[in-house]
Amino acid sequence: MSALPERTRTRANGLAVVGTGLHVVLGLALFAGYVYYVPAAKKVFNEFGLTLPWITQSVLRLSSWVAEHQLALVLVIGLLAVIDFLVIWALGRRGMFSLPVLWIVVVALLLFGIGALTTYAIESTMTNLREGLAG
Repeated sequence: MSALPERTRTRANGLAVVGTGLHVVLGLALFAGYVYYVPAAKKVFNEFGLTLPWITQSVLRLSSWVAEHQLALVLVIGLLAVIDFLVIWALGRRGMFSLPVLWIVVVALLLFGIGALTTYAIESTMTNLREGLAG
């Protein structure tokens, strides 16, 4: 039997499940954006022959890479989810819950930030296109 109280083990397990679930949802949303959302925008940009800002070009290149390697990336996401769970669980088992919470928040903010930057890169170019067509 473990020397840790049952409540500590239960909290560590719960944090690991919730934190990993949050990270997987954010990661899959990002993955879906690069596989479906960005290529649709790329098609529109190509139809109008736009000169794209560097950030939009970078997002389009990354999206092409993700689309080419999507099966391998699904496996990598699964492996990263297992590692993420183990990191959160191990930090939580130490009884210091600020560390696993910090890990959960930092990774979630990183994934959210990448998604926000991707959305900005596509939507700012799309807005410029709409303004050009309207004016």
